[in-house]
Amino acid sequence: MKLTASESVEFWTLYREYRADVAKLDDRSVALVTQFANEYETLQGERALRLLNDSIKIDIDHEKLRQRYVKKFAKVVPGVTVARFMQIEMRLDTIARLKLQSAIPLAM
Repeated sequence: MKLTASESVEFWTLYREYRADVAKLDDRSVALVTQFANEYETLQGERALRLLNDSIKIDIDHEKLRQRYVKKFAKVVPGVTVARFMQIEMRLDTIARLKLQSAIPLAM
């Protein structure tokens, strides 16, 4: 990413804050996957739906987080830089999620 010296300081400070917030969502995802793995063979009905809804909620919270940080990043770097940054982030997130999802068996 091409940043000026002043943009760089503000951007990387905000980036560290963003990644800390993303890590909290990642922790929730890991906990959810662990729950699913522990209950996989006996998972039924309402519990399966609850885990599914928890997963959807994490996805929604991730989108809200991105939206919140797009506004914050737009205050410290040009819009095209924010767009490029989020494109890269979303691609990396997609790769990580694909790896995680491919390791999880489908519900029985």
